[in-house]
Amino acid sequence: MTRTEDRLLSLIRGEPPGFAWALAFCAASLALGVLVRVAFVGLGAGLGMSITYVPAFIAATLYAGRRWGWATLAAAMVLGVLWPSAFARSGPMLPLQVMYLISGVITVWFSGELRAALVRLKETRRH
Repeated sequence: MTRTEDRLLSLIRGEPPGFAWALAFCAASLALGVLVRVAFVGLGAGLGMSITYVPAFIAATLYAGRRWGWATLAAAMVLGVLWPSAFARSGPMLPLQVMYLISGVITVWFSGELRAALVRLKETRRH
């Protein structure tokens, strides 16, 4: 195994981190997505459901577990409803929310499966 693989596997624990660590990690991941969005389209364009949040779903799920991936997705959905993007405000919002939710669900689900596979790999390499 390479050093990069060792580092990646060291981030994935069999048991998710404690509540405070998981919450902080998920909030930081989502905040980074918000900062990227604001840097590229500005605050005036809103914080609505954005592709920049997808890495946060993946990171939260891989690091803290699937339930934290769901929580991060839910937080992004709330941001999208409370502060919709300019694009969403210009047309029907419900179809965009449904498409975003479906994409987020698929992302979190696959990330959760990847996490489970990495945990099994880590356990196998230990023995």
